[in-house]
Amino acid sequence: MRKAAFAKELARQLKIHGDTGRALLTSLAPDEAHAPNMFDRWIKDGKRPRTPSSFKLLNKLEKRYQLPTDYFRLILLPETPTEEVIGQIPSGQRQNARWHLPKNFDTRPPSERKTIVRWLEKNVLQGATEYGAYQRTATKDRYMLRLPDIHDVPAREIYIDRIGFSAREVSSRGRKLISYSHSIGAPAQLVRELTSLVRFKRSQIAPSGMMRTTGWGQYSAFKRIKDYARMFGALAASPQSEIRGGGVQLSKLTLALLVFPAIWDWWLHWHEQRRTFFTAYERNALVDAVSLIRRDTGWIRQNASLADHLVPIKGLVTPSDIRKARKDWSGTCDKAIIYLKSRIRELNRVIQVHRDPFQPILAVLNVDAPLAEYRKIADEVLRDFPNDKRYPLLAAQRARAYLLLRLGMQLGLRRRNLSELLVCRKGDTPRSDKFLRERRRGEIRWLNREKRWEVYIPALAFKNWDSMFFKRSPYRMILEDTAGLYRWIDIYLRRYRKVLLEGHSDGGTFFVRTLPAECESSEFVGNSLSTYWRDTIIKFGIFNPYTRRGAIAGLLPHGPHSIRDVIATHFIKLTSSYELAAYALHSTPKTIEQHYCRFLAEEKTALAARVLNKVWERP
Repeated sequence: MRKAAFAKELARQLKIHGDTGRALLTSLAPDEAHAPNMFDRWIKDGKRPRTPSSFKLLNKLEKRYQLPTDYFRLILLPETPTEEVIGQIPSGQRQNARWHLPKNFDTRPPSERKTIVRWLEKNVLQGATEYGAYQRTATKDRYMLRLPDIHDVPAREIYIDRIGFSAREVSSRGRKLISYSHSIGAPAQLVRELTSLVRFKRSQIAPSGMMRTTGWGQYSAFKRIKDYARMFGALAASPQSEIRGGGVQLSKLTLALLVFPAIWDWWLHWHEQRRTFFTAYERNALVDAVSLIRRDTGWIRQNASLADHLVPIKGLVTPSDIRKARKDWSGTCDKAIIYLKSRIRELNRVIQVHRDPFQPILAVLNVDAPLAEYRKIADEVLRDFPNDKRYPLLAAQRARAYLLLRLGMQLGLRRRNLSELLVCRKGDTPRSDKFLRERRRGEIRWLNREKRWEVYIPALAFKNWDSMFFKRSPYRMILEDTAGLYRWIDIYLRRYRKVLLEGHSDGGTFFVRTLPAECESSEFVGNSLSTYWRDTIIKFGIFNPYTRRGAIAGLLPHGPHSIRDVIATHFIKLTSSYELAAYALHSTPKTIEQHYCRFLAEEKTALAARVLNKVWERP
């Protein structure tokens, strides 16, 4: 085996030169994020280098030992066409690629193999859509500042995101650590300011002596902190790098910079050059800035001492600007608001839609009953269901995927509400409304009197909690026992959920992750539920003409939010009622029409024609 030959040769070279794996890694890459036992894993555990950074490390080793370039790579040349294809795919997508490659891929003619690979790249791998291709390119160069835990926002939540840093969890003395590639640690002053801001926004009521209009939920805090980490990371990035950043020294970064129009002008033009057009992201950032600077309730406005942290920045903030800000902080904020509102009006005229959210699911939306079409994916999950005695983990994962799709289609919840849904088993006492409101979470519970499962979510747990739909009342949905739903819930809670936990601590959520040994939380945190949904769609939703597996031809990878588009379009096509669609998604008809439903003009005309044509039908 080539892996064995590689391990043997690597061990031989280390022995010849008298090196140990850990010391060698420290010498070759002192500032890079590699596992400290990487060389030992390659030698003793039968692992092999796969990532570009791993081969870059081997090239450094070859130079150190005066070996030919790619000496180790040539030993590791793929043995089969399958391995050759898999080796060129990013590690996070290899499992999905293996799933879709036919078993006889190696024996097929080279022309057929190329056709299959092209299909794989177009339909399965990340970047299948035009937006995905942009995102894949944009995220190669990281610039977001690395932040520690801030108030009640764990740093790990911030970075589990395709646009943030790729996080690698390692276990050290029983404590979880996180390392990020190409990251810059945020300066202490900025961290203190963000901590104060989040504390102000996350407290039940505004701190003594301060006022505010609204607070933040934990999810809003995650989002805002990530946005600030990106903005200040762009300012701090080198102008000579691929990021083309502002080159601002870390010690000069402060939230007080948000009151200077020159800072926003630089940031807006930086975004325009990076993407070539403006989107709602930039407009929303300015709206958020206005809320921080507004009279009476803005956090920045109420913290005039922030001006003491200002230092001149060449081309952006002059000593004169700083003197004026310190002398008249309120006046400086007023001028900033005038500027920001003017820019918001300009952006409203020119912003473009970055992506078509319907593109991955057009194959579903174009049929007469989209939700019934989408159900085929859930049926595909159950097809060839594994023997749970021989393959307990595989069976548990299939059951979880099935229930995720079923509840997603039934409830129409956003990803966060679905991932944070708690469970109360039969015979247990449901959690109080106060408990759920404080944590802004819902619960799936068994009603002993009615003998039915209910989903109960306080209004505060929803993004649009203050909309006319809720009127501050909780969301309650009785789950009917259709298509064996109760049987699947019972067997999942009784058997499969334990298998998924594998002895890890139980956080109490209905859906739990398959956990690696070093993880602590069983919840789907950050963007992980979206990733899991996407992987489920890739395996069971996308029809593969070469393996004949998958439910729907033309479907593309997508996350759980797309099911809301499917539900809305289904209701409109079958009932012609935006109001009923709004009920299904606990929203308002205007929101459904603007954001969720894909209902084309010709479809509206056809629907009206069905009513008009009845006039001419014979009695």
